[in-house]
Amino acid sequence: MVSGYLITKVTAKLWIYTVKYIILYNIHNSRYMKGSVMELLQLKYFRTIARFEHMTRAAEELHIAQPALSKTVSLLEKELGVLLFDRRGRNIFLNQYGKILLAPEFLIFLA
Repeated sequence: MVSGYLITKVTAKLWIYTVKYIILYNIHNSRYMKGSVMELLQLKYFRTIARFEHMTRAAEELHIAQPALSKTVSLLEKELGVLLFDRRGRNIFLNQYGKILLAPEFLIFLA
């Protein structure tokens, strides 16, 4: 059982993260665009992994190496401070925090 405080804290963190990227995406200053491109790419990779729930298939879909994909998602999880997937052996499953980030209100700007 996760406390309401933790869920609220994580939800707030995810909202801040998302709003930050929407702003960075819309700013045409090249200094900000360099940072936002990679961060939006992390979210695209996350969305693809969530769709397949399989790291290798997602890497094939994205046409990148599987270790690079794993590293990118690990960096995203580290920045957010939460794990987005439950890993059981070779299988990965979207957990409650991943489902929050995958919600349409967070991904509307990636369409």
